[in-house]
Parts: sequence; structure tokens; C-alpha cells
Amino acid sequence: MSFRRAVAPVGVASVVFGGYFASSPVLGRYHRNPPELWAGAAGAAALGLRNLRSGSVAERIGGLAGIAAPAAVWYYLNRYSPYDERDDDLDVGGTFPDFSLPTSTGGQLDSGDLRGDRVLLMCYRGGW
Repeated sequence: MSFRRAVAPVGVASVVFGGYFASSPVLGRYHRNPPELWAGAAGAAALGLRNLRSGSVAERIGGLAGIAAPAAVWYYLNRYSPYDERDDDLDVGGTFPDFSLPTSTGGQLDSGDLRGDRVLLMCYRGGW
């Protein structure tokens, strides 16, 4: 029995998942279905399948953990992901929903006051 072979699926899954979650805020990689996360889960599952065919109990346990990696990714993306599928998408030419925003002069801008006018709404993420 090889300890490295037994822990390889769990190690791959841990490195890929940890790397993805640690680097996403820095690199700005946010996807509904991140391909790099699925690729890591597939790699862990492939190592897990390899380990299931070996004779050692520790390798088989590591194999089961590797096979569970895609299920863990699916569970995370469908349970905790902030990128849920939206059913309130706007139609081209449709009416924009009502909103209220603070202005740069300290007042409030109400979208209802702008009805009937042509409006260009620019959203800027950052400071002025």
C-alpha cells in the first residue's frame, strides 16, 4: 500500500478546491459553473476510480472520497453559489423595474421620476 496513492484523490480535490476559492476574489473569476472546479473534481474522481481497483483498504477509502468530489462540487454550486439562475431577466425594450439611488449631491433619484425620458444608466463599481 502506498500512502501517497491512498491520499492522492483527496489531495487533488483539496488543492484544486482550496486554490479556486482562495484565488477567485483576487483574480475575479466568478462563474455559474466554473470549468476549473469541474476539471479538478474530474481529476479527483479519476484518481478515485483508479484507487477503487487496488487491493488496499486505505486506497479504496481514498478512492471513495475522490469519487465524491464531483458530488461535492455539484452540491456547493447548487446550494451555496451566489450565481443562481435568474428568472427576472429584462427583455429588450421592456420596462426597467423601479429603483431608488442616492445622488452625488446627497439627494435621492427615483426611477419613477424618469419615466417617459430617455435615460442612460451607468453602473460604476468602484470609488470616485
